[in-house]
Amino acid sequence: MPGKIFGCICRARPDLVLFLIISHSVTLSLSLSLSLGFSSSPYASELGMAHKSLDSVTRADIEAHGIPPPVAEELSAKLARIVRAHGASSPATWRAVSTGLLDPDLPFSLHQLMYYGCYKDYGPDPPAWLPDPETARETNVGQLLERRGREFLGGKYKDPISSFSDFQKFSVSTPEVQFLLCFAPFV
Repeated sequence: MPGKIFGCICRARPDLVLFLIISHSVTLSLSLSLSLGFSSSPYASELGMAHKSLDSVTRADIEAHGIPPPVAEELSAKLARIVRAHGASSPATWRAVSTGLLDPDLPFSLHQLMYYGCYKDYGPDPPAWLPDPETARETNVGQLLERRGREFLGGKYKDPISSFSDFQKFSVSTPEVQFLLCFAPFV
């Protein structure tokens, strides 16, 4: 008798998949899979989690997650509008899907379908959450970039979210500036 496979996703690191294999002889085996997503996992096919991009998700795919046909039709139509407005794979797409399509009452497997469909080709560590621009501006780094982003990054500076990667590179390449910024209030 083959063992049963259970999978769970760590909310902080959705690419960290933990599988617990329980065999009929009550032997426990723990396997940790760091992968690019479920499709890279040896158990992906058994869990039915092959990735589809959001522009290829159909009403039938949504129904396969236990969603009744009328609700699946509505969700499919909303998804189509989101993809038309934002594309099939972008942070704006995920923001629209996670705030305008998904809700806690929908099965987690549907959330996974949408998340991995949105970030299908993103790479090894797609974001699970992106702050809205106002929230980003309220952080310490956001306030610093609002005050001195143009000084640090010149014409590359746009806003705290768009310019964050450039600011990280700047921080690493100019540690003396970062050191002074940290201790300037105390001097």
